Formats: sequence, structure tokens, C-alpha cells
Amino acid sequence: MRYGWAWGTTLALAYGMIFDGNSVRAIKIFLIVGLVDCVIGLKSVN
Repeated sequence: MRYGWAWGTTLALAYGMIFDGNSVRAIKIFLIVGLVDCVIGLKSVN
């Protein structure tokens, strides 16, 4: 799996939002997805 770390990052953040009592807001989810997408894009270009 080429981008397994991206799934790990997303799952860790989702776990923190669900079980640690962090608030889940749409803007937070969009920012996390955007950040992971940017890193994947940069890795694929390099």
C-alpha cells in the first residue's frame, strides 16, 4: 500500500475526534482532508 501512512493519520485524527471528546466540525474535517491530499500530491510529484 503506497499511502498507508495517510490512512493511519486520518484514522488517528478520527479516533481523537470520536473518543477523546474533541469537537467534530465540517471545517475541521475539510482541513484534515485537504492537508492529507496536499501531502499525497507532493509525494506523488517527487
